[in-house]
Amino acid sequence: MREIDVLNPIHAATASFFSFLCGALIPLLAISLSTSQWRVWNTSLAMIAALSINAIIGYQKAGTPIYKAVIRNISVGVFTTLVTYFIGTLLGVAVSG
Repeated sequence: MREIDVLNPIHAATASFFSFLCGALIPLLAISLSTSQWRVWNTSLAMIAALSINAIIGYQKAGTPIYKAVIRNISVGVFTTLVTYFIGTLLGVAVSG
């Protein structure tokens, strides 16, 4: 990798887009392939798996313990999911299965 590749905002945006797409694919498959009675649980587990994979890949070369990155990623992901859910509940918005 060259220094100019790291500093290019188009490359950064493209990498971010494809990273998001790959990370969203795991929960999306869980939502799509689950029955309605298991959809929330399967999607939650898939989200945790995707966040763990993201942390493991993202922090491999950072020099920090992987387990801390995994715990941090899962904590922030679950927290933001709950905040989003509660805001939707307060606004009366529901997604039906």
